[in-house]
Amino acid sequence: MNLIRGLFKAIAIVIWLSHAPSFAADIATDRGAECFKRAQRYEKEANRYANDVRDPTKWFDLAMKNYLCAAKAGNAIAMLRAVEISHSGTLHSLPKEEEDKLLLQAAEANLPAAQVALANEYCDDYGTRPSCKNPVEAQKWLLKAAKNGSAWGAFDLGYIYETEPDSSDLKSLPKALACYRLSLQRHQGEFQIANKKEKLNLKSQIEIVERGIGRIERKLEGKTIQAVCYE
Repeated sequence: MNLIRGLFKAIAIVIWLSHAPSFAADIATDRGAECFKRAQRYEKEANRYANDVRDPTKWFDLAMKNYLCAAKAGNAIAMLRAVEISHSGTLHSLPKEEEDKLLLQAAEANLPAAQVALANEYCDDYGTRPSCKNPVEAQKWLLKAAKNGSAWGAFDLGYIYETEPDSSDLKSLPKALACYRLSLQRHQGEFQIANKKEKLNLKSQIEIVERGIGRIERKLEGKTIQAVCYE
């Protein structure tokens, strides 16, 4: 009898070991989901405190800790939010190396907002004249963001096309116009389902895109050149 019990125990251990990685992954995923929910609650509380005389730093700190917990479990949105809170000046910033790592991981996870944010690390000040440390990398990530449905990814990509050195001879202006029009279409689609507060923000964004379209149309001087934002 003891031999049979020992055999069953050995079999049970083998079965547990064969499933242990998936068990661990499930536990990590569950823990990450709980951390993300807590982070959102803490951030909401922090934003509520920020509107009165109380100091929201404690709540932002708790939100950051839980976003980092969720990020460790692979949550790309948590990765991006941790970076955004770090940039907001509401608490001590994360080390630059950690920010860069989180942002890259979120972008590689195909999160469009993170791809736009990463592109902004290479080229900033879109809408005026970007200061580009690495325009090739910026364009690469904006292209990914635009393909992933980002309205601002399409706009920023269009601005890169508009300000390229060869834009003066009409090689890239039609692509810029196509990107701006795509951005406008996406922003208008978002506007239809937005709440009242979101609509106020989207309205100003739409105005920026419309100004870009008008600027390109004036540069083209009525020329009709077919182009697409991306293949």
